[in-house]
Formats: sequence, C-alpha cells, structure tokens
Amino acid sequence: MGKEIYTAIANLPEHLVTPEIARAAVEEGNLKLLDCLPHRYLTEETVMSIVNRNEKSYCWDSFRLSNIPESLRGRQLCEFAVKKDTDNILHVPENLRSSAMLEKLLERKDAGMKYLHLFPSSLWNAALVRKGISSVYTRTHDSYGRYGGYQTTHDIKRVQIFLSFVPAAILNRRFYLDMFSDGLKAGDMDVLVPARYKHREYYLRMAGTDFNFVPPSHYDYDTITKAISHDKLSICQSRYDRNGIMEKHKETIFRLIDDKMADLIVGKEPRAFKYLPETFQTPARLIKALEADKGDNIRLGEGHKHLLTEEVCKTFVRKNIDMPEFPESVWTPEFVEYCMAHGTSFRWFSQMPKQLQTREIVYKVLEYGGHHLSNVRPELISLEQAQRLYRKNEYHREYIPQRFISEFRNETGLEEAFFGGEVSFSHLREFRENNTYCKLGNSYIGIRGERDTYYNTYQVLVVTRRTPQAFRPVPLFERTIGTFHATWLEKLIADNDTTFVKPSVPKELKPYQFNGYYAVEKVGEVDGVAIYANELLDERVFYTARPGMELKIKDSLSALKNEIQSPRVTEKEEAA
Repeated sequence: MGKEIYTAIANLPEHLVTPEIARAAVEEGNLKLLDCLPHRYLTEETVMSIVNRNEKSYCWDSFRLSNIPESLRGRQLCEFAVKKDTDNILHVPENLRSSAMLEKLLERKDAGMKYLHLFPSSLWNAALVRKGISSVYTRTHDSYGRYGGYQTTHDIKRVQIFLSFVPAAILNRRFYLDMFSDGLKAGDMDVLVPARYKHREYYLRMAGTDFNFVPPSHYDYDTITKAISHDKLSICQSRYDRNGIMEKHKETIFRLIDDKMADLIVGKEPRAFKYLPETFQTPARLIKALEADKGDNIRLGEGHKHLLTEEVCKTFVRKNIDMPEFPESVWTPEFVEYCMAHGTSFRWFSQMPKQLQTREIVYKVLEYGGHHLSNVRPELISLEQAQRLYRKNEYHREYIPQRFISEFRNETGLEEAFFGGEVSFSHLREFRENNTYCKLGNSYIGIRGERDTYYNTYQVLVVTRRTPQAFRPVPLFERTIGTFHATWLEKLIADNDTTFVKPSVPKELKPYQFNGYYAVEKVGEVDGVAIYANELLDERVFYTARPGMELKIKDSLSALKNEIQSPRVTEKEEAA
C-alpha cells in the first residue's frame, strides 16, 4: 500500500495531491516521499515523522536534501541525510556541518574528497585524519585477482591530495610519528613525511619498520638494535642476499657491536653466531644461541672446536639435534649418564667411546632405533634385540653378531633366513608367513618362500629333527605346499615323516579331537567341564573342551580355562 501511495504522489500533478492522500503517505513513512511530496505538506512535523520512521532502518532508500525547504533543514535531518547519501553534504547549511558528517564522508574513500573543502578547520582532528588516510590509502577492487581474493592497491598520491585539505596545525611531528601504527608501507611513509619531521625518533621508528629507508647518516647503535629486535636487519644469508653476511651493513654492525647487541643478534637469529667477530664467539653466547634456536640451524666449523666446553656439549645433547664432534675429554661416565637422561634422540651415541658402552645403554639405544646397530659393541647386543632387528630391516643384518646366527643354525638346523622368526604352531598353521618356524618336540617346522624361473612364487614346508647321532637337527624333508586345505600341514607331516604314526583315538574322545592327526588325552577339569590336550609329534598343540554344544579350541591351557570360566562369572554377576 505504501509503495502504491508513494507512486501515486510521484506521478500525480501537485494540485491533485489532497491532504488526505498526503496524510496517508506520511503515515506509511516511505523515505522517498521526501523527494516528491508537495512543499505545502512539508512541515517540520511531517518531515521528522518520516525521518524517525526510517532512522533505524537498514533500507537502501535515500532522498535529496535539496528537495527539502531550507527552513526545515535542522541538525537531525541534515545528519540523517548525509548518513543516507554523502552527496547531500552540498545542501547542508554551513553552520550545521559537523565532525560526524566529515567522518561519514571519509568512509567513501577517494569519492568523498571533492567535498572536503566544505568543512572548516574547527571540525578536523587527528583521529579523523588518520581514518581518512586509511580510507583513501586502501582501495579494494570488486574483481578477483589472478589467484583469487579481492585485489587491494595502495595509492600514495591520493593520500597526498587528501592531506592538502587537512589543517596544518594537525600535521605536526607527533601526527607523523603516530602514522607508523596505521599500516602504511615504509616507502609510502617516507614519501608522506616532510623532511623537517625526519628526526632521530622518526628514524628509530623507521628502523623497526624497514631499515632500508634509514639513511647511513642515521646508522647508530640505537637504530641498529631497533632494526635487529624487530627482525628488520639480518646478518645471515637470505634469499635477498646471496653473498652471506649483508655486506651493506656488516661494517656498521661490527663497528658498533657490544655484548648486549651480540646477545640480541643470537637471540633473534641464532644461526648468526658463527658470523659474529671472534671476540664475541664465546661458549656462553653459543649456549644462548642454541637455546634460542627453534630448529637445527647452528652449524659450527673447525674453528669453533675450542668452544665445545662440557656445558656447550650438554646443551647440544638437550636440544636433540645434529651435534659437532665432541672433544674426547668430555666423555666421562657422568657425561654419558647426562646424555642418557637428556639426549633422548641418541644422536650423541655414535661418537661416544665404545669402552663406555654398557648392556643397559646398548639396550635402550637399540630400542630407540636399529640405525645405531653399527656403532654398538657386538658382545653387548642381546639375543632378543638381534632377532628383532634382523627381522625388521635387512640392512641391519650385517651387524648382527655371527655367533647368534651360528647358535641358531646349530640349534634348529634351519637356514639363517629363519633367524628371529619363531612363532607358535597355531600361528604358523594359520598365517603361513615366509621364514617363520615353530618347534614341536625334537622337530623344527618352517615355511620358506620360493620363486621359479618364471618368477612365480610358492611356499615350501621345511622340517628338521634332532637325533642322538647328529650335532644339530638334520633335514627331514622339504615339500612344496600345494593347497591350504583344512589339514594341509598335518597331512604334509604325516605323508613325509616316516616315523609318524596316525593315532588311534577311542570313540568317546573323538568329539574332542582337533582333526584325525592328533592324539587326545584328558588333562583336567574346570567347573565340571573336561579339558583335553591334542598332541602332534609328541607335543601338546591344542586344548579342547565342550562347555556347551560348541567345541572350544585354544592353543594354550590357560586361555581355554579363561574361556570356560568367563561366561559363568558373568551369569553369577547377573544373578547377584
């Protein structure tokens, strides 16, 4: 309805707009009505009624202040008009122009500069000027850049134009110093600030922003330290300085350097330690550099060996980084103890004298990583670790003591490739992994992988057996595994072991037999449930029981007992 009334008034001749129509339109409060309502109906009351209805509205509608009689242009109306459209500032009476209007104008970036001359000096202040600089300085395009995101450009010339409207009293020394907080580029700052305000304090600020804009005449202790502390000056090689130390500033820095500056340098840039003059390269400062370094960036040369005191070496150890070669004098049992407590990466271990190695140290080192194996005294390696490392990585194998390999071959009669591969019989039977084996009585049963001339892979069952006549178990047979049916392993043993006799199991024990190749005997009871052992090659391999209808099978007696007992415990708990 409101839109219809506004449209009607906008298109009707003025003499046809009746008081009733005008009153209805004012009640609807359409803001654009102020552009077309005949002046005879524009009173302070009607105008402010429409303004008050729209003052807190977020609609984009506006109006032209020029359409309102000057006699009705009060402060509230004018401020509202400028808020809606800054172009209305042209028609605001001079005595009603305010700082709030100026602030609104400055939000329009460079578009608002054409009206700045309308504001007297009394309405300006430093805060408004800085806001205006920020607004004019940054112009954001509506189009996306090459890599996405809005493109932002900086135009220092527009800032210079803007400042030409600013009262001179505001543009003082303090004002230009405060501009360092406004996000302007250092080069643009240097253009904006008049030469008469480029004093010592200015260059101190500039040193912490961009040292390249500090002239050599202002190179002094304070500017240098300011630049270093704000990461604006480096004495290390960078992508901008391929020649190492920045030759441009090296002479100045080293002419002014003292202990305080040297500490500041290594605190901000630890790898700069080696570039310091020799008199400032001390063990204490090296420790500071190491402690400040967030990574592994400090590299020492031959000329730094005299700095490697015990405390410096301890710092390297604590950092768990690559270490220089420590002097022999530092290696004492106490120092090794410190390394064990703090050097958890064991990077120090390779240079530790071997006579200081102990079984405990070697054990912990090898638990951390097998790459230290080559530095370990062979006699300190445990069988357990040797087996694990042999299986873990083939590159470790050359460092495994041969006595372990010889003892294994003598004990099992198997090839070296089986070393460390012992598993249970049930594991071997189920998973059939290459180079794994198990022990049954006097026999050793292993699985080896093979490849034919056409690079087809297959597996071979290897069986050895210890006899009274042999020093070590002798090969019993080797047979290719054709298929993995339910009794593949037992059948291969039965068919190729001439001493194997298939057991005769009484009928009443048949329900407890794993399969037909196993002997069965009762070994006990749990909660009234009988447990039977299944034997192969004179060794108990499986344990069976029937606590219900289902046959329970486990490869250990304790596991089967727990299986039987656990449901009964649950029933008792539920009953309770």
